[in-house]
Amino acid sequence: MQKEPFTPVFGADGGGGVEVVDSTSIALYGSVSKAYKLNSPYQVGDFSRLDARLSQTNFDGFLALCMSTDAVMDNSNLNSTLCYTFTDQESVYWKSLDIPTFSFNLALNKPTSLSTSSDTSNHQSFYAVDGDRVERMGINDDEEYPVSKTLLESSPYWQVNLEKEYAIKEIVIYFTKNSKEDSLSQYTVEVITASGEVAYHYSEGASNINKNFEIIRMPDRLSVLGSVIKITLLGGNRILALREVEVYEDTSSSASRILDLPIGKLRPGMEVNYLAFVQSTNDRRSVTNFDDIKLVYGYVEDTTTSSPTSSSSPSSST
Repeated sequence: MQKEPFTPVFGADGGGGVEVVDSTSIALYGSVSKAYKLNSPYQVGDFSRLDARLSQTNFDGFLALCMSTDAVMDNSNLNSTLCYTFTDQESVYWKSLDIPTFSFNLALNKPTSLSTSSDTSNHQSFYAVDGDRVERMGINDDEEYPVSKTLLESSPYWQVNLEKEYAIKEIVIYFTKNSKEDSLSQYTVEVITASGEVAYHYSEGASNINKNFEIIRMPDRLSVLGSVIKITLLGGNRILALREVEVYEDTSSSASRILDLPIGKLRPGMEVNYLAFVQSTNDRRSVTNFDDIKLVYGYVEDTTTSSPTSSSSPSSST
C-alpha cells in the first residue's frame, strides 16, 4: 500500500496524532486520520471479506476503518464507500450523514435463516443483520419495512451463523416496534457452539405479556463460546419479527480481536483503491494496532442448532 493525502473526515482541529507503519501493521496514536492507496485495485466479489487483527491499549474514543473507490469519501456515490466503526462513541469530526457507516458486530451480514418466511421480499431473514435498525418504524404502523419476519405459526425462530466460534459478551435484539405483531413474552435466546451444544439458554415466561417488543439486551459479559445465535417465540399462532440482531465479542481477557468483515454482502462489485484509518481521542496515550490486513474471498458454512441447557436474565429498554 502507498500512502495518499486524506483529509475529508476530520476538520482542521481534528489532528494531533500520528500513525506508524511497518511491513505488517499500522499503529494509530492519539487523534489521526490516514489513508493508503492500494498498489492495485481490489474488486469486491459477493463473498469478499476484509480480515485483520485489531489490538488496542488505553483506548477511549472513536475508531473507524473505511474502504473507498476514491480518495475523497462522500455520499455522492453510496456504492463507492464502506466504513465500519468499532466503538460506541461518536466523533464530532465524523461525517456520519455523508459517509455510509456500519457499527461492527459479529452478526453483521452473516448467514441467517427463518423457520418460515413469507413471499414478501421485505420479510427475508437477512434483514435482521443488514446494519439497519429500522428506527423509522412506528407503533401500529401499517407501512411495510425491510424486517425479518416469519409466518403465523407455532414456535417460530430465527438464527444467525457467525461462521466462527467467538467469546460472546452481549446480544442486542431489536424486535419490531409494531404492536400488532406480538408481545414481550414467552421467548428463548440460545448461544450454540460449533459442535451443536447449547452454551447459553435464556427463557422468558409470560410475565410481560402486555408489553410490546422493542429492545432486549442479554446480560453484559456473557463470556460464552458460540457460533450460532437462535431466537424462538414459544407457543402457537405467533409471528417473530426482528429489525436487527447485534452480537458483540468479549475482549476482556485480551486487548486483541480478529476482524472478519463481510464486505461482499454490502458492496459487491465495488472497486477498492483506498483503505483509511480514523481515530479520534482526547488521550494521546490511546494506541490502536491493525495487523495482518487482508482482502480475501470468503465462504458460507451451514448453521447448527441444539437444545437448551442453562440460563440467566437479560435487560430490556425502549
